[in-house]
Amino acid sequence: MTGCATVIVPVVAWLRRPVDLLAKAKAFVQANRITSLQELEELVPRLNLTLVPANLSPDIYGLTTQYHGETLIFMNPNLNQFQRELTLAHEIGHTQLHLQGEHRVAKSSISNPSIGGLQDVEADCFLFVCLVFCLPIEELPKYVWANPNMISRSLGILRYVMFYRLRIVTADVLERVFLQTNAKGVA
Repeated sequence: MTGCATVIVPVVAWLRRPVDLLAKAKAFVQANRITSLQELEELVPRLNLTLVPANLSPDIYGLTTQYHGETLIFMNPNLNQFQRELTLAHEIGHTQLHLQGEHRVAKSSISNPSIGGLQDVEADCFLFVCLVFCLPIEELPKYVWANPNMISRSLGILRYVMFYRLRIVTADVLERVFLQTNAKGVA
């Protein structure tokens, strides 16, 4: 790989992250039509996940990690139904998007979780896809009002989705200009 390709390939992969996210979310929703918290909780063992009640910081509703090959979802037991469902869908999003196929402890730990980064926005997008495609539209406001941070989190989802098309076009241009040009020049 040339020097330019060494830089461009990871940039293109990062730009295309939403494509993978949407494909995984769509496949998950098609395979698991979830319409209630009970169904979501019943899905946990089928996905080989372990749900662990844990008194986390008041600002942290849930946390996902892997330990010795087991995927653990720690959740605050004091959440109301809607917060619990949002949190569980978000944490399942992490398992489907970020931990799948990895056999290591996640970068975050119980004492020092990562909050608000790209992976959290992607897990929020995953939960949004789950909610929009699985719940009756009149139910959605209940989830937004149940979590005081959901409005600001929704803005993160909106930004991620709004720039989706721009990211794909940029990746296409970078590939066309740098990667295919380099491949032609080498041949």
